[in-house]
Amino acid sequence: MAVVLAMAAALWGVGWLMGAPFRVRVAMLGLLYVALLGLHVALPEGHPLRDSTGGSAAPWLLLGGVVVLVLVYREGLSRLRA
Repeated sequence: MAVVLAMAAALWGVGWLMGAPFRVRVAMLGLLYVALLGLHVALPEGHPLRDSTGGSAAPWLLLGGVVVLVLVYREGLSRLRA
């Protein structure tokens, strides 16, 4: 799991150094997330690559759910303030 988080940090850092817009950097992280979930669906259980990324898609789905909840909460707060 740490490898994927390091990859995400590297993508964000390189994007920042290159001057990529915020939306492009978020899109790169989203692509990494979708690729990771696809990897967990496509590879059989016990595959070394799947094991090195957590062994199960469940923690990654929970992380995605938390991110969605935070974004929905943030949007709701901004609408209440407007």
